[in-house]
Amino acid sequence: YPFRKFTLKTEATRKRNLTVEQIRTLIEYSVEEYQKEYRDMWVLQFLLAGINISDIVEAKSLTDGRFVYHRKKTGRLYDICVIPEAMEIIERYRGKDWLLSPLDRFKNATEYNRYMNKALKKIGPFEIVKDKVGKKRKKKYNPLFPDISTYWNRHSWATIAASIDIPKEVIGKALGHSEWDNTTTDIYIQFDNKKIDDAIRKVADYMLYGKDYRKKDGQ
Repeated sequence: YPFRKFTLKTEATRKRNLTVEQIRTLIEYSVEEYQKEYRDMWVLQFLLAGINISDIVEAKSLTDGRFVYHRKKTGRLYDICVIPEAMEIIERYRGKDWLLSPLDRFKNATEYNRYMNKALKKIGPFEIVKDKVGKKRKKKYNPLFPDISTYWNRHSWATIAASIDIPKEVIGKALGHSEWDNTTTDIYIQFDNKKIDDAIRKVADYMLYGKDYRKKDGQ
């Protein structure tokens, strides 16, 4: 066997997440006008437990105030609570033919995702520099998070949830990981949703308001 001396190295998935402090910086930063919607949509994704951007912009409506949908990538059913902070963003960007307005203007979610990622990567200070003909009309960006994308909020939510002691099983259920897919009856679905709802509220409280629900030593 000619390849007996060769071995393949396994490499863990590269972390793609923002810390809670970095997310607060993103929220508070004075962005350019065109970046506001993209930044708000990223935050909305985070508040909905890292929902995929395609799933949210292709939604038609909420169900009894909840975000109930089949994830486009896996087909799994999700039932996510919409906390008031998330609802405020939804109301701000209500669409005509969709729950949200992006697909009222863009031809599909893929196109919107491309524009959104470009805008997110440019958030940060910039200066006007001269172009090749010597005129000052080109922006040179110094982005806060040059590699950020719509997918980062999924990693960010999971990492922050783990940091405040949300059980791994609950995080896995919120993200729809197959190893935690035990929803074989409506009873189990309702039970799991209560845990997920509680996790979504705790992560949002920690990120937005600094509320820490972790038990202190001796408690």
